[in-house]
Parts: sequence; structure tokens; C-alpha cells
Amino acid sequence: MDKKPKYNKKWLLYGALISFIIAIIGVLLLFFVFNGGKKRHIDDNDEDDIELVDDEEADEDDWDEEWDDWDEEVVLPDSDMTPIKDELPAPSNDDQSIYDVVDPMPQFLDGDMVVWLGNHIKYPSDLEETDVQGIVICQFVIEPDGSVSNVEVLRGVYPSLDKEAVRVIESMPKWAPGKKDGQPVRVKYTIPIKFQLQ
Repeated sequence: MDKKPKYNKKWLLYGALISFIIAIIGVLLLFFVFNGGKKRHIDDNDEDDIELVDDEEADEDDWDEEWDDWDEEVVLPDSDMTPIKDELPAPSNDDQSIYDVVDPMPQFLDGDMVVWLGNHIKYPSDLEETDVQGIVICQFVIEPDGSVSNVEVLRGVYPSLDKEAVRVIESMPKWAPGKKDGQPVRVKYTIPIKFQLQ
């Protein structure tokens, strides 16, 4: 006597579930395959109308038209078209500002400045018997005509040495002045002057 095999309900349920999942995946794949290369394009005039457009058409046609429309709509009034440089004041030699950095900076014209200072500094006679020496830091202004002015001691060593440092700087020949926007201007300059007994 033949007995028909009994189907387990549990296996039937698993088979149905797997078939359902495969069917859903197949539908999704078909949807993506047939809609590939398309993108949604919203018409600016009617937000409710949505159409599918090929990438190439959107890139070549729509973007060119939108750019042309934008190009035509933007117009600047004539009053706003004046160049900015006309509104800036012209450089003047009467400028009394003192600059820290310009291009080009002032240049000492009489050879090497360190050598020149060494040849013109006189060690104070009242200190010849002492061991007083050091570096005096001075600051001064190179004027538009190249002359030296406003000499001051930023860091002194001894009153006699400080006085000699100021004297030698004031006796400097004219420099090539610093310039800003092609015009000579006043420029601040700082140098150390070394006093050392030989």
C-alpha cells in the first residue's frame, strides 16, 4: 500500500515567502532598468507638471535656456558702473603718514651701512678708560627726499653712547627713499649700533 508523502506546512510557508521576496526584487530591478538614464525635471512655470527628460537633453537644452534667461534678466544700472579707482584719492607727496613697510624700502646709498657706521662712530672720550660697551638700538624716519629725521633711542646703553649713536645717524648721507604706489613716502627704520672697545 503506497503512502503519499505528507507536505510539511512549515516548508510550504517558507517556499511562499521566498517566492514573494524574489518577485519583489524582480519588480524593483525592472523598474530601475527601464527608468535608467532618466531624471525628473520640474518645469518652472508649473510645479505640478513633472516630466521625464534624458540627461543629454537636460544638459544641452534646458541649462542653456536657463542661462540665457538669467543673462537677459540681470542688468546693472549705469550709475553703479563707475570704476572704483576713480573714487580713490590720488597719491600725494604731502602725505605725512609714517610707514613701517613699503615696496621698495629705503636703501642706504653710500656703500655698506655697517661699514659706514664703523668708520664714522667715535667712541666717547669719557668712556675710554672704562669697560662700557653694548648695542644701542635707534629708530629714525627716512623722509621722501631721503634725509634722516626723528632719531630716537629705543634701547640705550649709557648716556654718552646713546648720544653718539644719535649723532652718527643724524650725520648720515641721504638715502634712496621708500615708495608707496610709486610715490616717495616717510618710512620708519630701526638699526642697532654696536659699541665695542678694541
